Amino acid sequence: MPEPTADSSAQAESYVKVSPKGSARLKAGHPWVYRSDVTAADDLPPGSLVRVTDLRGKFLGSALYSSSSQIAIRMIAGEPVADLPSLIAERVRAAIAYRKKFVADTDAYRVVFSEGDFLPFGIRARSGGRDAGRRIQARRNL
Repeated sequence: MPEPTADSSAQAESYVKVSPKGSARLKAGHPWVYRSDVTAADDLPPGSLVRVTDLRGKFLGSALYSSSSQIAIRMIAGEPVADLPSLIAERVRAAIAYRKKFVADTDAYRVVFSEGDFLPFGIRARSGGRDAGRRIQARRNL
């Protein structure tokens, strides 16, 4: 039996608090929070899955955290995320299925388009029948 590893649910126990301005933007549906609107973040490694709260501790959603980008929080869900790899796989499958409805007679298209597919960290494209994907931000830099 394989050794147990740290999973996404363990990472999700980290919290980031945002300012009233950051909270208002999230409540209005914006998928990011800028560093200037983060009021508290533990010493988190880049790419951490975090629970985002307002100053009073009210849960606002789950996000990926960047310690280096001006966009410090990229929202991934409005609820707690127990299994990040499964969530990403599900959303990639949904993006591919959606594109199949519309993409015809071309070999160049976006397979995954970041926030448009609720995956606010990358773009994956096809060109000439090959994967021409480009991940906007590496996990360590988000």
